[in-house]
Amino acid sequence: MAPDSASLHHKESQETLASLVQLDPSPIEASEKELPYPENSIYSSSSTRIPLSRSTSSSLGLGGSGRGPIFYLTRIQRYSSYTFTFFAGLHFTNTALIPLLYRSVPYSEPFLLMTRELYQTRLTEPLLVGLPVLAHVVSGVGIRLLRRNQNKRRYHGDAGLGFWESKTALSSPTASPSASRIWPAVSRIAVSGYAYTALLASHV
Repeated sequence: MAPDSASLHHKESQETLASLVQLDPSPIEASEKELPYPENSIYSSSSTRIPLSRSTSSSLGLGGSGRGPIFYLTRIQRYSSYTFTFFAGLHFTNTALIPLLYRSVPYSEPFLLMTRELYQTRLTEPLLVGLPVLAHVVSGVGIRLLRRNQNKRRYHGDAGLGFWESKTALSSPTASPSASRIWPAVSRIAVSGYAYTALLASHV
């Protein structure tokens, strides 16, 4: 059967009824009035609207400026370590390095007295020793507690459990894998810091 000759004859798009028309681009005017939400939408009323950015920031412990308590406690912990490191460097230099280098106590005694006037006074000793150590330890413990509350909200939706109750939940055999992530992991630096704090307390 021979094919129809009309089906083999191709016509240009301009010759057909549904021909393409080239239009100039023009902006679409948006309506000034905001369209209402559907009745079944969760955003139908102002009472059910959830500020996503605000709820997300509050769940992460952040304020309106993006800086929460953890941000400031981290800065306190960092700068307090700088202050105490300066004191520890002076103290170690005049009590260990200088006597070891010169191998003479009478010769190294002037250096010991000179540095003692810098940090062993009524003002400098609390500022260089007591306050930095206290601020460093307290800020570190505070950061752990705040991160514990964040993990509690993230994995369980509640941060109201007490310290011992949460520890009991973690030690139970039926505890979920997410429950083990409530408390932040203790790093080696944190363990060495706690040990160094105990040694410092015994030295003082």
